[in-house]
Amino acid sequence: MEFYLIITVLILLSVALIIALILRRPVLVEDYYKQRIQRNIGIYKQKLEGLEAELSDAFISEDEFQRSVAENARQLIQSTEQFEKAPHHVSDHKPWFWFFVPVPLAALLIYGVIGAYPDWLIAQQMTALSTSSSEQEYNDQLKGVYESIDQRLQQRPEQMEYRIMLARAAMTAQDYDTAVSHYAILAEMLPDDAHAVAYYAQAEYMRSGRVITTRVAEYLDKALKINPFQTTALGLLGISAFEAGEFSSAIEAWGKLLQVLAPESQQAAMIQQGISEARARLDSPNSVVANTQQASDGPGIALQVTAGPALQHLNGDYAVFIYAKAASGPPMPLAVKKIMLKDLPINVSLTDAMAMMPQMRLSQFDRVIVGARVSLTGKPVASSGDWQVESEAIDWKRLHKPLSLIISDQLP
Repeated sequence: MEFYLIITVLILLSVALIIALILRRPVLVEDYYKQRIQRNIGIYKQKLEGLEAELSDAFISEDEFQRSVAENARQLIQSTEQFEKAPHHVSDHKPWFWFFVPVPLAALLIYGVIGAYPDWLIAQQMTALSTSSSEQEYNDQLKGVYESIDQRLQQRPEQMEYRIMLARAAMTAQDYDTAVSHYAILAEMLPDDAHAVAYYAQAEYMRSGRVITTRVAEYLDKALKINPFQTTALGLLGISAFEAGEFSSAIEAWGKLLQVLAPESQQAAMIQQGISEARARLDSPNSVVANTQQASDGPGIALQVTAGPALQHLNGDYAVFIYAKAASGPPMPLAVKKIMLKDLPINVSLTDAMAMMPQMRLSQFDRVIVGARVSLTGKPVASSGDWQVESEAIDWKRLHKPLSLIISDQLP
């Protein structure tokens, strides 16, 4: 509001000044010309007196005196005729002066298009978020902010702050395609920034279904070459290694990460627990999946898992991982159970007793995704050719009967 008020006042002052100059009364010059004539006559008389003095002192001859008098008289008559023919009024308005009339408006238009005005509007929208009276109003206003930022990026694609905001929002919304598009540009614009490179790797990792693809590995390696202690890259490598059962690699990555975290922080405590769990798994590699009996440690998710007809030709010794993961949160499963394909169909219950890490338990999340995967490699990480099924996000604490899962989709 203050911006509009200031702009309005400045425009009004500019227009008022221009109008005043345009409407100003023309200059009256009649008296001015009379004064000039009288002055020229006075100059003529002074020259005449000087010539007479020179003649009396014999500095000039009579002929020279007469010629000089005639010449001065001619100049006086000529100047007097010019002044008498001049108009009595003359306007001091210049034709080019009219070009200044639209200048304030043109300046405002240019400022609105290529200046910082759109950035000011975005700042006002962000400030208005704090005045939201409800969650719905806040979400609507936030959507408007992101739309304005997106439009601004089309005008100024080099605005990295705006691109970071949209990338983070896309990651939060699990819109990984959009997140990758923004982080890819940032990684290209900032090839020596370990954070930008690591965030792009993380977005690609999430888009690929939490798989360390060749491209993800490439950018993780780039990030760690720039900064061997880049937290996002180390955390991602640790989680990926843990999920793959490569506990030594997980311990190594998380150990480096622990060196740069504040010792008393919650994140450091979680990483330390993860390292402890990885060491326990390293001492007992099969402990993650050794429990084939029904877990009864707290409430759980009851499942009926069945193999689809397309899996009848598969070897019954293939591993099957039955899991639950947070619908919005860390990619690591909250609970996992391993069986053999030949054990299907089966009724199982996923509980906190099957947590991979003590600080990430099923009971801590309300909305989860449950799934089952036949792993052709024997590893928990999804690979091409595996068969799986995943549910939509569900509020598992409201389930009153077992959820049916039929494994029938093959990963490309």
